[in-house]
Amino acid sequence: TMTWSLTAPASLPTNMTINTATGEVTWTADYAFNPVNVTIQATGPGGTDTESWVIGVSPTIAIINAINDTIVTDGASYSVTPTLAQGSGTMTWSLTAPASLPTNMAINTTTGRVTWTADYAFNPVNVTIQATGPGGTDTESWVVAVNPIIPIINAIDDTFIIDGDGYSVTPTLAQGSGTMTWSLTAPASPPTNIAINSSTGRVTWSASYAFGPVNVTITVSGPGGTDTESWIIDVSPPPIWVDFAYTGVELGTFSAPFRTLGSAATAASSGDVINVKGNTGTPYTLETPRISKPLRIQAIGGPVRTGGA
Repeated sequence: TMTWSLTAPASLPTNMTINTATGEVTWTADYAFNPVNVTIQATGPGGTDTESWVIGVSPTIAIINAINDTIVTDGASYSVTPTLAQGSGTMTWSLTAPASLPTNMAINTTTGRVTWTADYAFNPVNVTIQATGPGGTDTESWVVAVNPIIPIINAIDDTFIIDGDGYSVTPTLAQGSGTMTWSLTAPASPPTNIAINSSTGRVTWSASYAFGPVNVTITVSGPGGTDTESWIIDVSPPPIWVDFAYTGVELGTFSAPFRTLGSAATAASSGDVINVKGNTGTPYTLETPRISKPLRIQAIGGPVRTGGA
């Protein structure tokens, strides 16, 4: 009677066994152990003998399990790790499509995990990955569609400007997907010269006291929807000018200013601005006018004095 045993390799491959009575060797081949140098031994009353041979294992071609198409929201994190229906040995993974990868899309070459911060600018993305192993290669393709998010305009502050001054503001978005179109939706009858750039949303206006205050509303429209933002542009009347050295016709304008503060104060309304030129040859006045209404009086170009030199 013979007794059979496996004497090599020292660390047997998983699932390799021998029938000690018949010597039958069985194994579910595993490429991870390729090649296997097998040695068996027969032991009987007359002594022992060994026999050795090599089992080479051919690798199987990689087959990637199907990956479902998916929809993600713009700005969201997306990831998927592929699995194999079959394949032998160590795999190397790569992204083979699209040819120009979206920003931040990457693949782990060891695990095949695809990661991406979704960007509507690339919607939709037709992704193809490839697994390469000892037995060959396989590819798998799927589509990642990106849902746009609704635009949200950052707040625009109310403002105060002087009649005739130029005004402009460019809105910004807290969020939003894709190309935006901007429009002025209020006031219903826009002031003369107020305009909006439909691509950037920049609002411009040559301020006119005749229209102030102006309640402005802009609307932005994108693939994800619309949003509006409203603010107030308040307009003060043009300043009244004073030049103590002036001798011409007095109209209170820059080129035909009043000669005295008293004249300017009489012509002004509550809340008006009086600019006194301080860069002339006479930056002072002997007068000490009494002013009985709220006015803003400011020196322009240099200091000025009242009540004497």
